[in-house]
Amino acid sequence: MTTDAARPPLDARPYEGWRPDVRLLALPGLEHVRWGGPDRREPIGALLAMSAPVLEEGAATFTMPCNDWLVGATGRIQPGVLAVLADAANAAAVVTTLPPRHLLQTLDLALDFVRAPARDTAELRCEARVLDSGDGALGVLSAATIDDAAGRRIAHARARSDVHALPEGPHEPPPESALRELERVPRPAAGPVAGAPLPRDLVARTEPLALLRGRAAGEPALPPIHHQTGLRPVAAERGEAAFSVPASDWLASFAGNVHGGVLGMLLEAATAGAVWTMLPAGHDVLPGALTVTYVRPALAQGGAIEARGRVVRCGRRVAVATAEATSADGRTVAVATASHLVAQEVS
Repeated sequence: MTTDAARPPLDARPYEGWRPDVRLLALPGLEHVRWGGPDRREPIGALLAMSAPVLEEGAATFTMPCNDWLVGATGRIQPGVLAVLADAANAAAVVTTLPPRHLLQTLDLALDFVRAPARDTAELRCEARVLDSGDGALGVLSAATIDDAAGRRIAHARARSDVHALPEGPHEPPPESALRELERVPRPAAGPVAGAPLPRDLVARTEPLALLRGRAAGEPALPPIHHQTGLRPVAAERGEAAFSVPASDWLASFAGNVHGGVLGMLLEAATAGAVWTMLPAGHDVLPGALTVTYVRPALAQGGAIEARGRVVRCGRRVAVATAEATSADGRTVAVATASHLVAQEVS
């Protein structure tokens, strides 16, 4: 890993992925998600190299490389990135059951961690399935498991989605020529990993509050997850922390909004950061559970989305925090509650 910014910030890089085609809504859901093959990626999928090797009615499996681009400030894989994988797989599982000209919106997403994702695994794999759609009035329930390449369980996820028919919509799917265009879409080259986690000796002797304030000011170098997704701290006080991500095309979903999983990653960072400010030097924060409720779509049209986390209680082993994410115009787009475990030393 390098200690300097090896490539421009995310919001300064031109988007190079596939731009979702609204005409796909003319297809039944299963045909929609299968169109273009397992490596057809929405913008966020192109950025994180997600793939969908299994797409069946009521079920979807998504994979994502687990590499050093996902490393956060203390040298661990940023746990909130699992929200991106879980949201993508849960949403796809529901879409496979939909008739033509129907849209899905995630209402809430929850993650229960079994262990923190390790850096020694090559891939994360999320298997999602629809649990129950009831009469549709209360949304569609889905659930997923996330494992690493060794088959170790990392987390359980669950989601509730709202489905609604389009009053007007496309009646013809994209032509075959659009598939040929898809084949020519450049994939973002990973290249040398930019940024670096905090030096271990610095973490061992410095209070986390001072470390977060330094990172908010850009010192020392920000970690790889910042260079990959734009996630960064912007402010910190005792018991509070604020993080932001750019409302960039790179982070968009099929609908053109900032992906719900990205908002989950942002909110998890804010709650974990708030807890970290309460701890003494040499201590770290591990993921416990995260519940995200989506309030309104966050348009991927520039500016920044900021999440501010606040500690509700910080005990010797367990801490609880909440966070609220707001768009550039100050409107709330999502809220979260999270529990975290306190690690006695950074590993």
